[in-house]
Amino acid sequence: MTEETQQERLEPIKAEIYKCPIERCGFTTEDYDKAVEHANEPVDKPLPKGLVYITNFDGLPQDICIVSDEGKIEQRSIPNVETHTCTHLSMYFHNSLGYKIWGDVNSKIFKEWFGEGKVSSLSKEEFKDFKGKYTTCMAKMRELLIYRPSVKPEELIRTTPELEALLAQQVEQ
Repeated sequence: MTEETQQERLEPIKAEIYKCPIERCGFTTEDYDKAVEHANEPVDKPLPKGLVYITNFDGLPQDICIVSDEGKIEQRSIPNVETHTCTHLSMYFHNSLGYKIWGDVNSKIFKEWFGEGKVSSLSKEEFKDFKGKYTTCMAKMRELLIYRPSVKPEELIRTTPELEALLAQQVEQ
């Protein structure tokens, strides 16, 4: 195979596609009607940076977590719901072992889990206690030049009006 023949085989095929107007979404289709339908999907409200929550999954230790960024919009297929949603980076602090790991949290799934009790807000006392530990931990890590926190202690948030409304719905049921 000559270099010329190989180059011919690597030429892209021209295709007309429609792309989601939300830049980071990445959705494309050749079907105009599907593109319009997708573009009109609701955009899920992102979680606030600094939101602190606790995991409550059966059989697993509880972790205290912090939403660590503003999130990026993605297109996700969630059963029965097609939506634009935000994926956030979160810090997970393992209560019993004291270590932290990083992971992603999806705004739409988080809100479903919150409604189901799989994640929840900390009580006012738990939040105050965690904020003190977090402040001390981050100060030590900064001092040792190990870690530069993306969320400052004063940016920590215990709850939001939207989560309180989800909680009220859960109590009503």
